[in-house]
Amino acid sequence: MRFFNITMAFPCVVCLQHVRPRQHALQCEGCSKWQHRLCNTGAWSAVKSVFPNADIKGCAFHWGQAVMRKVANLGLKTAYSADKAVNVFIKKVLALPYLPAGHIIPAYRQLTVPPTASPLLHQLMAYINRAWLQCSVWSVAQWSVYQLSIRTNNDVEGWHRRFNGKANGKKLHFYKIVPALIKEAKTVSRQVRLVDEQSLARWQRTKYQRSQGRLSTLWEQLTDGTITTSFFLRAVGHMYDIPVPDPEPEEDTDSD
Repeated sequence: MRFFNITMAFPCVVCLQHVRPRQHALQCEGCSKWQHRLCNTGAWSAVKSVFPNADIKGCAFHWGQAVMRKVANLGLKTAYSADKAVNVFIKKVLALPYLPAGHIIPAYRQLTVPPTASPLLHQLMAYINRAWLQCSVWSVAQWSVYQLSIRTNNDVEGWHRRFNGKANGKKLHFYKIVPALIKEAKTVSRQVRLVDEQSLARWQRTKYQRSQGRLSTLWEQLTDGTITTSFFLRAVGHMYDIPVPDPEPEEDTDSD
């Protein structure tokens, strides 16, 4: 794969949007197809190839970030902040991963763009369908976090930071990182045993414990049929606030 930072005539194979200047992209040297760096699916494909029986799950936080980048690039940042109907609608979209996998597509189809809202919301929904519901790389079940207590890759990133600290730095040479990994691997069996014995637990801040409790209650109510899917999406969307990033720079029009 090669990194480029130039205008391409071909769309990204994941999101189907054309690669613009200042958008780093990857090109497969075999088939010459292009893919945005932020749509990188190489790890997914590699894990499926090497570990075909592995249960691969996406990160709910990064899923939300991808959606909010699309919100920003569509020019919906102001509407999201100022228009309550738009805000509620987008937050319902952000809550889709918290539904059972089999309920996500029906719930997506039931989401109705507010009649007075920006027509750009239709483009957002088209993106969700194209990049997440109909994607050939990952299934809906792989980004559904229904009934999962661990929904992000924060634990993995925390391990990376700790490992880098123990290994005395980043960008280590191969001959340094291998011994460090071997040393780290020696502790895994002990940690697994401690977890099985309930002698080692995952630490969680109080506010996240409360959020988990609220989410568990909503899941129970959804399962029991005491709340509707629409109510569930609105309640979950209200719990998690992902900021809208600045839009990516548009294509330069000045000639040299």
